[in-house]
Order: sequence, then C-alpha cells, then structure tokens
Amino acid sequence: MGNSCGTKGKIMPGQRYRLLYFNARGRAELARLILAATGVDYEDVRFEKEEWPKIKQTIHFEEVPILEVDGKQINQSYAIARFLAREHGLYGKDAVEMAGVDAVVDTLEDMMKPIYTIYLEENKEKMSSMLQKYKENTLKHYMQKFEEYLAKEDTEYFVGSSLTWADLHYINCMSWVTLFVPDALDNHPRLINLKNKIESLPRIANWLDTRPITNY
Repeated sequence: MGNSCGTKGKIMPGQRYRLLYFNARGRAELARLILAATGVDYEDVRFEKEEWPKIKQTIHFEEVPILEVDGKQINQSYAIARFLAREHGLYGKDAVEMAGVDAVVDTLEDMMKPIYTIYLEENKEKMSSMLQKYKENTLKHYMQKFEEYLAKEDTEYFVGSSLTWADLHYINCMSWVTLFVPDALDNHPRLINLKNKIESLPRIANWLDTRPITNY
C-alpha cells in the first residue's frame, strides 16, 4: 500500500527511500514535508491500524515512522528529519546555524508536548480545562517568544537566510496547534508571515494540496 510521492525529483546517487507509517500525518509528516521541499522522490508506505501487529515485527524497536534507505532502517522521527535535512541541504550553512536549527526545533517540541497529552485525553471536560490552561500559559508564552525571536533576528526564516527543517517543523506544529486553538497566531504578524511564506513555496503548496486527507 505504498505510493510514490507526487514530487519526483533529485535523490542521492544509489539511495532509495521508503517511509513507513500509519495512514496519517502524525510523526511522519515532518519527514514528508522535508522530502516535498527538496523534491526528493520516495515511496510513501501507509498502513492501517489493523495491519500494525504484523508490520511491527519487521521493524526496529517496533516503532514508526521508519525511513528505509536502500533497505537500511532509520527509526525515530527527529533522527529521520535530521538525516534528510543533512543529506538535502536543509540544516543550515555551518555548525552555528545547525545548532540554531536544533534549538528552534527543541523549543517547538517544548511548546508541543502538552498538545499530545491533550489530544489523547478522552474526558471532554478535562480536555477543555487542560486546553484552556495550555492556551493561557504555555502557548501564549511560546508564541510571544517566537515572535520576539523573529523580530530580533530580522530574518524571513527562523535560522539564516534560507529554508531549514526548523521552518518546516514550525508549520507542521502549527497545523496541530491551530486545530485546538484556531486563534493561536492572532497578533503575531511575523509568525503569520513565516507560515504563509513556507506554505506558499511551490513544492510545499503542492504537497499540502495533494497529500492524502486523514484524521490526524
């Protein structure tokens, strides 16, 4: 049930990629965005939950996503993202920029951690209370700090003068955040501009328009 990515293009000599994950965006979507942004061809292998017991026996640590590079498996979503970013020029121009990219990604993850817990909460009343606290505290703090960061750096991207996987991680995170807090970006013009800029890049826009529609 794999399918070839719609953005055919360059790939490192001798390398072939297969990305394995549930039929969902989830933890695999960051890798898909990186591959879309770089125009790299790959096989987007999606499976349903009922297929998981059989599939997990064939992969490292029984966890997905998995990126297969010429049959060799790489697990963990951030390890996959870092590998792809390094291989295809989305990790900054030097060691300092690479560290800056990592710092933005790690800070975004700090902002996102409560969202994952809220998403899994089955008690609707408790979820509503958790979400309100998240919006008023964690999210408000990070949105303001990221806005200030962009103003201080005076750049169109989070790090340096060109696209990195930190920018792609940002738009992926915001797709989750705005699902729960639709007005999260209100009064943050630089963050809005960055999101619009990345999502309007031709390859990214094409992926967002054509990717499979899933629940999450």
